[in-house]
Amino acid sequence: MMKTIKLTFNQKELEFSLSIGFLGEILENWNVSVSEIDKKISDNPFKWFPIFLYESAKYSAEYNKREFDSTLYDYIDLIEQDGGVDSKNLVTFYKALMKSLTNHVPVEKDIKESKKK
Repeated sequence: MMKTIKLTFNQKELEFSLSIGFLGEILENWNVSVSEIDKKISDNPFKWFPIFLYESAKYSAEYNKREFDSTLYDYIDLIEQDGGVDSKNLVTFYKALMKSLTNHVPVEKDIKESKKK
């Protein structure tokens, strides 16, 4: 099952993927590394938030075999209409994105315990 988050923009609920498939698409399509994601968003949220929302929604639709006819510019408009880069939706998405980046990374304790076995 794919990890997703649902957010409401302009009274319409949208689904965003936070899966490894979505993250892989971001890394490949936008030539960014995992270690750069937080810095890219912090340095230029005006560019990167729309990209992440767009790619996330697109991946979710494709994964679920739903039509997706939005553009990156549609997501720029959604963000602007929702209050800009400080909107509650973007804060929620950002927190979920950051959590998804470390969700499958083993903790040091887990690494040591697996080596003992």
